Amino acid sequence: MRIVGKIVDQRPAIDDQLEKTIPKALTLLICILPIYGNASISGIWHMVNVNSGSLQGDAHILIVDNTVVMIDAGYASEARNHLVPYLRKLGIRRVAHFFVSHPHRDHYEGLKEIISDGVIIENLYYKVPATTVSDSFYNAAHFSDYMSFAKDRGAKIHHPATGFRLDLSDNSYIELVHAQEGNLPNKTVDVNDLSLVMRWKIDAWSILFTGDLNETIGQWLADNKNVSANILKVPHHGGRSIAPPAFFSAVKPGYAAVPGPEWVWCGERGNIARTWLGEHQIPTWINGIDGHVRYEFEGLRMRVNAEHPTNKCKVVFVPNGVFIKAINIEPAIQFLLGE
Repeated sequence: MRIVGKIVDQRPAIDDQLEKTIPKALTLLICILPIYGNASISGIWHMVNVNSGSLQGDAHILIVDNTVVMIDAGYASEARNHLVPYLRKLGIRRVAHFFVSHPHRDHYEGLKEIISDGVIIENLYYKVPATTVSDSFYNAAHFSDYMSFAKDRGAKIHHPATGFRLDLSDNSYIELVHAQEGNLPNKTVDVNDLSLVMRWKIDAWSILFTGDLNETIGQWLADNKNVSANILKVPHHGGRSIAPPAFFSAVKPGYAAVPGPEWVWCGERGNIARTWLGEHQIPTWINGIDGHVRYEFEGLRMRVNAEHPTNKCKVVFVPNGVFIKAINIEPAIQFLLGE
């Protein structure tokens, strides 16, 4: 176990072969950083825990200035019990932009719950799967009903395509890196592989949101797209049927976030993601273990606070409140830092 941000470093010995597999660009750069200029919080990401018990789900709140963006909302019961109270606590009663990563219930059902609680959704973004794509977890009528519920209550509907960009401020935007439209020429895909793959840029940071990206499109993206990011929102709750290791290598993350339950992450289902992140010494936060997780971005640094931080099922543990330096940042920014 490696503990960073304090004086303690209890990392076990790493064999020579593993050392060679860790790219220098990914060397862990965590420290107590000085304040550069008049740094202030530019953006906040709340990875809300909708992963209690046996259920899994995604729910993310991004706040830039006075603009609130949400990506997914978990199952209805999880949203009702955890997301709705969290939004109330933050005082959020209006969401400017809500993205449904893909039409599986553990990502969109909570939308109706937050609207029923009085939260106004101004813009709703989602894709309807092509008729050639389906799986046992996708119910077209159920999904349509939920989207109509939002539309009937004032949400403006958008169906974004690859290349879509949403500017949030002078130093922040969301870009749609990929939105799969249907099957590949020689391979079929399922609804998970239709997940909107979005990159949020905030100051020196980039965060890749991946929905439940699966192996087929995950491999295609690794081969064909620039998916690099400082932070990876790990696909599919960290469980099996996940984007392959090649995708993780293409992202080259310095940090990772997992909206998944403890039983998935710590068990056999979490082996692929947990092994790759462990071998590369990537600090990781998991909803089902750490609870709600809040990420604050301040220029070249980030501070993370988890509801109940722990080193369970992690190779690297970061205590709450530690300032973390951006990894894989542009050379010009590195020059400003004196790197």
